[in-house]
Order: sequence, then C-alpha cells, then structure tokens
Amino acid sequence: MPDKQSTRVLIVALSKGKYLAEIARIVGERAEIGFLGLDSLACGLSCEFVRRINKSDVLDVAEHLKRAADEFKPDRIMPFGDIAAWFLRGIAPMPLIEKSLGDPTFYRTVISRRAFTNNLRSSGVPSPRARAPLDFPFMIKSEQTAGGFGVARVDSFADLWRYALRHGLSYPFKRRLRSIALGWHDIWAPQGFELQEVIDGIPAAYTAAAQDGQMLYGKGYGGVLVPHPDGYTETWHTEPISAYHEKLMALSSSRAIKVLRISGFVSFDFMVEHDRAVMIECNPRLMQAPFILDDGAIGRKMTAAWLDPQPQMEAAYQYIA
Repeated sequence: MPDKQSTRVLIVALSKGKYLAEIARIVGERAEIGFLGLDSLACGLSCEFVRRINKSDVLDVAEHLKRAADEFKPDRIMPFGDIAAWFLRGIAPMPLIEKSLGDPTFYRTVISRRAFTNNLRSSGVPSPRARAPLDFPFMIKSEQTAGGFGVARVDSFADLWRYALRHGLSYPFKRRLRSIALGWHDIWAPQGFELQEVIDGIPAAYTAAAQDGQMLYGKGYGGVLVPHPDGYTETWHTEPISAYHEKLMALSSSRAIKVLRISGFVSFDFMVEHDRAVMIECNPRLMQAPFILDDGAIGRKMTAAWLDPQPQMEAAYQYIA
C-alpha cells in the first residue's frame, strides 16, 4: 500500500458538484490532497494545498496547473466533473496528465460522443448503430455536453424542430465561441450532432479505476431517471444491478479501457435488457454518487486500486479474467 505521506493527489474542480468534500475526504484517507479550482468550491475542504481560480481566470487553467504542480508536486491529478476532465485533456500533454488520464492519442475520443461511439463500433463493443436523419425514432446527442443535456429521443419532425430551437441554434454557437477563445480546435471543435438508434431497456452504468489501459477495479449500478430544473433528465446510478448484467458491463468496460488506453477514473453508461448490455456513452471522470455509497466503501476500493495498481479480483472482474 502506498504511503499516504509520499502520495499526493491534486483534485481539479471547475464546476459545481454535490459530493466534492466527501470525495476529497475518501481519497484523503490514502493520500495528501491538493485542490486546484474555482474559489467558491474550496470552502469546507480539508487539503494540504489549495490554489484558487477565479471564474475570469478559468481559461488560464493550464498555467495554474503548472504552478500547482511546481508547488504541490502531485503524483496524480483527479478531475472532478466533466468540465475539469475536458479541460485537462485540452491542454498540452504533460507527463503528469498522461500518468493520470492515459494515452493522449485518445483524449478527443473519450470526450466526444461521436468519436467514442464510432470507436466502440469498430472495436466490437455492443453499442448503438448510427441513424440517418428523419429515420424516426432516433436519439440525438449534441457534442461536448454533460449529463443528459443535449440528449433527446426524437419520434417525429415536430420533436426534431423543438430540439433544434432549444439546442441546435444557440448552444453549439456558444460552444464554437468558447473553442475559438480557448484555441483548442483539435479538442473542442464542434462536431455537430450524433444520431443513434433508440436502445430500450434500463439505464445502468459501470464506473472503474484504470491504469495504462488495464481495468483495476470496477462496479456496476442501475440508474434512476431524475428530472433536472433546466428541463432535461439526469440519471443517478445508485441502484443494484443483476450480477449477469454487471458482468456484461464489466466485459465491455474492460475492453473500452484497453482500446482507449485510459488511466484514472472513468464511467460508462449502458442500457441493459434481457441478455444484453449496450454501452452508449463515456464519462471520462469518476461517477460521484456511487463513489460515496455505503459510507464510501466503493470509493475506498477504487482509490486503493488507483493509487496501488493491482487488479482487484472482485466477482465482476473475475468474469473477465
């Protein structure tokens, strides 16, 4: 087991989250914790190092990261939330980021709904097939959006028109402006929308710790659909899932991690039904709700696997081996 006094983890948080303090506490049981993020998120955290970023300085996150690395000298970086995960994959690759997040060749793939799904199809992981425009019904997904925002089922032209009014006119334009401002065209350049077949079933997810393309520990959960105040639907993955479906998700997750040579925490969304589990999306960061379940038991196992990379032979992982 790594010595807490010699292992340092820098948590990067650029957006709000319900469980930041709890996650920092769980990881802090095995490592010294540093924090780099928005000033408003630093309150209440117990950390050995804190570097605050004002909202007006977010675009300079690369420079803040370099300074934090020089001052705190972390062994790993842990992005908290989608925005931090995207930003870290958007700056120039550096050894600390590669050790923490994996092969930079696939950074764009794991944050792009289109690139990720295309990769799944070519690697044999069960995934949704592409759908042609106006071939109803289909799922439409806008690029570089988090959670359920920008995702909708379209059953008719009227549904498509409503979606265009809400997402297609203003949101990609704002993304395009931000891409230009950041100068991260290779990572952030808008790719439009992904159209996929509708996959019926129960929402589920598999969250895992990995290193250099090897899954070290993973756990699957069923999902509960929760309406968001902004009008879209989120999925909270906190429900038990059958052992059979968890094994199917473990197989596909291990394959995706290997193909994309991922390091760190990653979560995959699925739709499960009868004898199949279809992978529909990648969240390139830890899944917050499962991490703190059972008083942090899952989070502790994932953290231990991440900081001391030895395969954790849980039941679902044994199925892979």
